[in-house]
Amino acid sequence: MPLSLPDRLLRQAARRLLRAPDAVLRPIAGPTIHNRRGDRLDLSVQALLRLQDRVAAPLGNPDPAEARADFERGVAMASPEPEPLDVEEGQVEGAEGPRRCLTYRPPQSQGTLVYFHGGGWGVGSIEAYDPLCRRLALMGHCTVVSVDYRLAPEHPFPAGLHDAMASFDDVQRRTDGPVAVGGDSAGGNLSAVLARYRDPALQLLIYPACDLRRITASYHELKTGFMLEGEAIDRYLEWYGADPEDPDASPLLGEPGRAPAIVATAGFDPLRDEGEQYARRLREVGTPTIDLRFSHLVHGFANMDGLIPAADGALAQIGHALRHVWARCDTV
Repeated sequence: MPLSLPDRLLRQAARRLLRAPDAVLRPIAGPTIHNRRGDRLDLSVQALLRLQDRVAAPLGNPDPAEARADFERGVAMASPEPEPLDVEEGQVEGAEGPRRCLTYRPPQSQGTLVYFHGGGWGVGSIEAYDPLCRRLALMGHCTVVSVDYRLAPEHPFPAGLHDAMASFDDVQRRTDGPVAVGGDSAGGNLSAVLARYRDPALQLLIYPACDLRRITASYHELKTGFMLEGEAIDRYLEWYGADPEDPDASPLLGEPGRAPAIVATAGFDPLRDEGEQYARRLREVGTPTIDLRFSHLVHGFANMDGLIPAADGALAQIGHALRHVWARCDTV
């Protein structure tokens, strides 16, 4: 979304501040924060969380329209300037009619990645995810098709999942070469479920929601104070309306897909444990899996590379993993 002039000025100031030396950041961030594993929270992230308490609306607004506006503003504030790239607006088939999509075509492409954005199945958009999809296309050496699937609560489970499957099928029909699936958070959930029913070239799961039962140690430890709040999770799950025991909602409870996987998790994310458990489950069934654990980061870091240097570094590692897996795909 276009930012207002005050927001643009605030973003510029935040970018300068969060790249300052530790001696400058520490008084703003406060005492060092560790999780129960002993991981230390990145100092810039810690400072950002303190600043966010003062200037940003928390996730989980009960009004869907306001929640979406808050999310769009937050992502726009934390994302970098979009990198130059050929982008084409178009349509793909959804479960009940066409869905909008944005297709990113980098100079080098080893395959196509169908991407589903995060946002608790209820917020987020292909426009908000434009900077991330540009980076994935350029760093991952792949064409990215970002799909505008239907959102809850207007379209509860399984509408978004059915759109994901239909759009993946449509892209696969129209594409020469390997087609992969990927997403973050709720989009990672959709991707993990889709990979069980389809045969993508690979699956990219960035801090995926894998177990909607909310029973992990990380959920109870980290559900307050680390970007993704338990209140927001509860609201999103209420909107989504899925049975947490259904493997199509909680992929950890079902048979995982066999496509080579990249699973990225964050140490200060309430979804950390379920993502790590899913990566372990993938390995147990013989799925080649790259398990990227960013112990110093929080949920949502993939949209924070405009502010947080460590998030920028994490995305570079994800891009490297993508290139590695593409190179090993038998169908390339």
